[in-house]
Amino acid sequence: TRESTDTIAVGHRAIERAVALIQSEFGRDLGVGDIARAAGVSRRMLHYLFANELHRTPASFLRQVRLDHAKRMLEDTDEKIATIAGECGFSTSRNLHRTFIRETGMAPMRWRTSTPG
Repeated sequence: TRESTDTIAVGHRAIERAVALIQSEFGRDLGVGDIARAAGVSRRMLHYLFANELHRTPASFLRQVRLDHAKRMLEDTDEKIATIAGECGFSTSRNLHRTFIRETGMAPMRWRTSTPG
């Protein structure tokens, strides 16, 4: 990731299309099949390209984009956790909660209260 522009530097056009879709549509019900179709490649090729270019799976990249957006919303808004979960593409607030703890080691509300702002 380039911190100055918050973009991903990739060398393959299909990955560019996949990343663009994920970054613009992360809040909707988006699966790996949808991402592969938008990128113009098979699911298998998408997994291969993500592994080679980004060293992760398409699903883990999507989850990270969703989680990053949830973190920003927790820091910048007073929205309820359920609202944040829905806007970030998590099917339930429980799924957001589980993912948040697994990735950050703390619950979303704890994250909110521990960040300055």
